[in-house]
Amino acid sequence: MKTSIGFILFFALTAVLLAAVLELGRNTLWGWGLFVLGLAAYFILRGTVLAERSFLWRLLGFAGFLLVFFAVFKLSAPPVRAVPAVRVKNPKPTGVITVEQGKLQGVCSADGSVEVFAGIPYAKPPVGELRWKEPQPPEPWEGVRVCDTFAPMSMQTRNSPIFDSLSEIAVYHTFRITPDDSRIAPMSEDSLYLNVWKTAVFLLSWSLICSTSRFGCGRGALRPRAGSEAGSPHRHGCRFPHGGGPGRCRTARRDRSAYG
Repeated sequence: MKTSIGFILFFALTAVLLAAVLELGRNTLWGWGLFVLGLAAYFILRGTVLAERSFLWRLLGFAGFLLVFFAVFKLSAPPVRAVPAVRVKNPKPTGVITVEQGKLQGVCSADGSVEVFAGIPYAKPPVGELRWKEPQPPEPWEGVRVCDTFAPMSMQTRNSPIFDSLSEIAVYHTFRITPDDSRIAPMSEDSLYLNVWKTAVFLLSWSLICSTSRFGCGRGALRPRAGSEAGSPHRHGCRFPHGGGPGRCRTARRDRSAYG
């Protein structure tokens, strides 16, 4: 196998850049596996079959490798999956609380200092005959509703995972290299839900957390400060007073543009 120092440096730089694309794109693990196999195959091919060939052949070989990479990148795109309320594997469940519509159970943060209740319905899904109408009270449920994942975000233009990752790096500083983020948040008209963060001492916010931002708000990336209330720019129809609960939900704003 004949390889020059220049090619080895070029190969290493290419591998790092393409790996960064996969990480920013939140591609699945099997995509990473195919990427590593493709790298190994191209390196061996370049050092054997293409080593004695002309520059044009070597260029075609590299172009073929890039085509294979982009095919793998597309095929291993992150699936649409619900976003967990906390970045903890097998989080500890909270105690069960009771609201007007039924019982709720959330999950605890890594250190146990914050309880998160994600995806609490505050109105019926605004679909069908309820589209463009005032929010209607949610249906009661039986048993304990486990609130460990965020509800779908509202209908909107979806950014690419790479754009969202760069936003987390440059703006929100929440990006982490982890195999657990290979997902795209679901999107639906059925998005009238609340997210609640509660400490052991006082409530962070009984309010509607934005589920329409493109940069992670509504997925736990942005949390309200202690004693604050945060509202969605599109839906302010429901608010909880401090110390209250979902059972006290009341309409605070009647604006038809906020529904649906």
